[in-house]
Amino acid sequence: MSQDQAHTPISGYHGCDSANVPGIKAENFKCSRGNDHWLGEGVYFFGAGFSNPAEDAKQWAIAQSWDNARQTRFYHDYSVLKATIVARKPLDMTQDDGKAKVNAAREAICRRVRAVGGYDDNDIVKWLAEKFGFDVLVQDFYIKFTTTRRLQITSRFPNVRVICVRDPVSVIDKSSISVTYLGRIQ
Repeated sequence: MSQDQAHTPISGYHGCDSANVPGIKAENFKCSRGNDHWLGEGVYFFGAGFSNPAEDAKQWAIAQSWDNARQTRFYHDYSVLKATIVARKPLDMTQDDGKAKVNAAREAICRRVRAVGGYDDNDIVKWLAEKFGFDVLVQDFYIKFTTTRRLQITSRFPNVRVICVRDPVSVIDKSSISVTYLGRIQ
């Protein structure tokens, strides 16, 4: 999704606890907050690229259900929701122009923080979104699902395309949200 594709509808797939579905369909998605997200604060979806995004969202919902500390599940019923995303100002970091913007932002932040301290990718994303008004961010990542978590496999080669929606109300019509998968985790 390049800047040329602004206002072009794309499908995103979101895996979650089934208990969250009625609230999402009634009020739209709620943003994840904090600094421990791939592309900063927002709602995360899997998108078309080189894998099956609905299956990726399903595998994510299953993997995220596990509470490692307590060795039990947070939830047993999962859903995959499909939503139509219509970005006004996307930043596609899978394309060369998007990568160049990220690199320029990193260099600008490096110059600014030399006297202040460190920074991380969330700072870069936040700076880009605030400076240029990007409402949707797209990037390829390697994400561990259940089997790769259990086997402790790491990689630098991406296996999914991730879409981060910074303000879901402005780019997702809640009437476009539909359930693609329902399942129970054994």
